[in-house]
Amino acid sequence: MTVAGHTPGFYLVAFSLVSVFLVIMERLVTGYHTFPYVVAQAIVGCILIIIAAILTPCWAKNPDNTLLAVATAIVNILLFIIGDVTISSSVLAVALWVVYRSFSMRACLGLTIAFIIFSPIPYILRHLPAERVIREFIGASILFILYLFLAWFLASLEAGAERERALAIEAAVSKEQTTAARMLHDGLGQQLVAITMSFNVAKALKPTNEEAAWEELEHAHTVTNQALTDLRRWGEGPRPTNHTHPTHHQPTGRNNEIAIANLFRAPA
Repeated sequence: MTVAGHTPGFYLVAFSLVSVFLVIMERLVTGYHTFPYVVAQAIVGCILIIIAAILTPCWAKNPDNTLLAVATAIVNILLFIIGDVTISSSVLAVALWVVYRSFSMRACLGLTIAFIIFSPIPYILRHLPAERVIREFIGASILFILYLFLAWFLASLEAGAERERALAIEAAVSKEQTTAARMLHDGLGQQLVAITMSFNVAKALKPTNEEAAWEELEHAHTVTNQALTDLRRWGEGPRPTNHTHPTHHQPTGRNNEIAIANLFRAPA
């Protein structure tokens, strides 16, 4: 599933990184009373945003790379800690999505539970009232659960899209094999009929006109060579050019070999 040529995961990552950047810039503009701290936080945040913008697309192309997945998840978690507000916390959804897709739902659920358990600690360390701590804990728990659901939803969309692509490729291969078998049947069948007729005519002409009989045999030989050439061409199949996108399905020699085998297979 794509929207304007991009997957939903792309838009989640883009929104998350932009939201964190805007939050950091807002603190940089308004945080005069803690200016050195805010500047340091902005520098670290911008560096992490750049790293995340590089790592996440690389991971999306190779989600089975666990080392890359761990690095991408850690960077997004650090951005979540730096952002520390609801609008910028969507980077946590990116981290959960990475963990879910590269590892498992169990790992993603464990990470979510860990965040829920440790979420009250910053408020407790600030000695906030118990009522405020409980309120923040409930709000954070709901947010983490929603992000867990979002990670599952994105992974499900991608899995569904991959299944659809696999079915489309399978249907294209089946259609190609059927077309190849039909064309082989029609073309090769006519050539075999022509060869048989030439042999019959040559056999009939041999007692009375041996020269005409040899001409028929030469014709049969020519048609036989042409049939063998056509059979080799279908067996090799057309080769894709360098300008062809690798995801587009192209006819292959293997598919034509299967079609040829099915054509000549003896009925059970």
